[in-house]
Amino acid sequence: MLFRNERTWYRRKCDATGEQILAVFAPDKPYKVYKQDYWRSDAWDPLEYGRDYNSAVPFFRQFQELFIAIPHPNLIQKNQVNSDYSNNTLNLKNCYYCISVDTAEDSAYLAGLIMRAKNCLDLCHCIDSEYCYELVDCQKSNRLFFSQDCESCLDSWFLYDCRGCSNCFGCVGLRNKQYYMFNQPLSKETYHEKIKELTQSYESLQAARQEFEKLKLEVPRKYANILNSENAIGDDILNSRNVYRSFVVRNNVENVRHSFKVTESSHDGSDAYIAWKGAEMFYEVVSVSAQRVLCSAYIWGGFDIQYSYNCFDCNNIFGCIGLRNKSYCIFNKQYSKEEYKELVSKLIEHMNDLPYKDKTGRVY
Repeated sequence: MLFRNERTWYRRKCDATGEQILAVFAPDKPYKVYKQDYWRSDAWDPLEYGRDYNSAVPFFRQFQELFIAIPHPNLIQKNQVNSDYSNNTLNLKNCYYCISVDTAEDSAYLAGLIMRAKNCLDLCHCIDSEYCYELVDCQKSNRLFFSQDCESCLDSWFLYDCRGCSNCFGCVGLRNKQYYMFNQPLSKETYHEKIKELTQSYESLQAARQEFEKLKLEVPRKYANILNSENAIGDDILNSRNVYRSFVVRNNVENVRHSFKVTESSHDGSDAYIAWKGAEMFYEVVSVSAQRVLCSAYIWGGFDIQYSYNCFDCNNIFGCIGLRNKSYCIFNKQYSKEEYKELVSKLIEHMNDLPYKDKTGRVY
């Protein structure tokens, strides 16, 4: 997880243009950093940093040398429009200060794991939100404010653990209700009159929040937020099955263990920190939306990837960094399909031949 620096950004110079940029790499570290549009341009070629595998040197030492030599993007982004001030994001338009977001428009201050947000502010771990403000762990909501653990709610304020509610205020644990305030039913006219009173000033809103927080402590709640899920152990698990000791797992996830933030039909994986968009057969990964990925970070698109970092839409790569739309590469060096398979077999055999001692007697 140390590979994923989400929120600590540094001011430094782009090593290609000399411009001042924000980056996840501190200026006193040995890494070469390019601004986003230059890194994605044809002004340089990641394959130029390719190198032969040396069986006499431990794999991870060689990987570290490549990691230091090759340029890195200042922030992790893909498909951005007027959304430069963001990190670990893709498919953004007119967004500001977004972290860990896939698909958002006209929104700001989104973080945690956001999928499909429009005209929203201050969301954390939310999916399919529009015109929402200050939500945590909510789904399929519109014009919902100051709420947590809610789904399919509309035109409501201060809700906790509510489903299918509309025009509710300060409610906890309700299902398919309308015109409720602090868990009490009201007529439509009375409800709207009280809403005007409670939202007319900051002070009245804060007083309502305090009453809502008291109600949250009084209403019984489930031992864990697990909904429509089978054979699930963990918390914040929705519409999934066969989930073991995992958290923030949502929307058709299957057969996942020891993972955090797995969503969107991902399955058959273990030890993942963020896997989404149909990630499949993954192990020890950080931020992947690909198939058959082992011990890698930032793999967006592609398949059959091992021990690689920050590669987009690649397949059959091993020990690579910063590649885009490449196949059959080892340490950023291009091989034929036959050469690749033969060398990977030898490389794995060497990696399994432990322990390894260098000339100083240090054991790896």
